[in-house]
Amino acid sequence: MMFIKYAAFHLQQLGVKKQREIEEKGKDMNGEKEDNNKLVAFPDLEKSCKELEASSSESQIDADSAKKIVESITDSITSGEKKELEENTKEIVRKAAEAVGSLKETEFDVRFNPDVYSPGVNHVDPTNTLIKKQRQLVRDAADFLVTVQIPTFIRDCLDHTAAPMDGVTLAEALHNRGINIRYLGKIAQMLAKVKQLEYLYDIVVAELLIRAAKHVFTAYMQVWNEMECLEHL
Repeated sequence: MMFIKYAAFHLQQLGVKKQREIEEKGKDMNGEKEDNNKLVAFPDLEKSCKELEASSSESQIDADSAKKIVESITDSITSGEKKELEENTKEIVRKAAEAVGSLKETEFDVRFNPDVYSPGVNHVDPTNTLIKKQRQLVRDAADFLVTVQIPTFIRDCLDHTAAPMDGVTLAEALHNRGINIRYLGKIAQMLAKVKQLEYLYDIVVAELLIRAAKHVFTAYMQVWNEMECLEHL
């Protein structure tokens, strides 16, 4: 959405600039004495007109031929404007992509690299511009989850729009809002301040304990047979 807003803003600025140029040209033309009967010479236009006159003197002009002549006249007149418009569009897309932190200059491309903050991953060049952009995207996403998505989830629970009853429904409700399970600790801190959601606080804390115990027991259960592990749980 921000990419579209920035692109629209730059397009608007381009339109204002073009309008000012047209007004300035109009003032310059009014200040000069010009012959109204004088025509602007377009070599391709004159050539096409001669071809049209020659063909009309012999017989009726073919529809496809007429279409090609009109297209050649239009292209000869507007080719410069088309090229300028294309260059301006590329510049607008580049500025909008840069403003929203896109990884590419030619399109809106936002992808999250889970390894940018992983201590076990060594990057070839940690100071690379691309790595910096990827880290900034991860920081912005985390900030959005903590400041917007999680408080919205808690408000939905207060309004009974969302009502998790156990760990499964809690995980499903969080995933539907783009909130990862790793934010359970942050959710528990926020829920501790809301007395009306004590039941949900208990569910979140229980889910934290169960998942922590699972990680602890996994290291011990990996060396044993699956059936032997299950019968002791």
